[in-house]
Amino acid sequence: MAVQRLFVLLLALVSTGCAQYQRKIGGLRLFSCNREVRAKPLNLTAMSGYWYEAARVPNMDVMKCLNVSVPPTADIKLKLYLEYISTIHEEIRAVKQTVSFPWNNFTKNSIFQLNYRARKMNVTVTYKVVYSDPQLMTILCGYSSISPMPLFKLLTRQRKLDQNIIDIIQADADKMGIGSQIIWTEQSPDRCNAADHFTGEVSTIFLMIFLLSLFKWN
Repeated sequence: MAVQRLFVLLLALVSTGCAQYQRKIGGLRLFSCNREVRAKPLNLTAMSGYWYEAARVPNMDVMKCLNVSVPPTADIKLKLYLEYISTIHEEIRAVKQTVSFPWNNFTKNSIFQLNYRARKMNVTVTYKVVYSDPQLMTILCGYSSISPMPLFKLLTRQRKLDQNIIDIIQADADKMGIGSQIIWTEQSPDRCNAADHFTGEVSTIFLMIFLLSLFKWN
């Protein structure tokens, strides 16, 4: 039952809102995370603990070994603790960082906004929770103020999904013509032990990942 449930949910990750276009990657472009995903109350107590990134869309190899630690409570700000290996420009760096969100009506309703402001560019990247089972998985979609292309993340409580589950999902996604857009992320303990502390701004890193993803879609 758990396998079937995971299978259906991950297919929803890459085809929700555009089922009539399942056999064309262009269908994913028609999905609007902004318009079609409603706010959902965030239950921090249930969501607290470790989450591992199992997969994401689009297929951009700019990060691996991402895990997110969620606290059980928040006051003025919600602080998420991240660990991952940055592979942007093939430069491998271990990252341990905290990203903070104001504990406002957006965050309380599972909407997370990252803002980046520079002299010639102001960008907001927003992630929404599409589905969450606190004991199993969370699916998020994302979008930006400068592009309509959707982003997706699958976070699970397990460090690594069973390979049979991955194979089933990947085979079906391949049949729909969207298999190449899924990247199954590295989570093996021997390759994911962070050794260094990287002090870059988290919002900047995620913005870079988003901008790099645009080239994948175009």
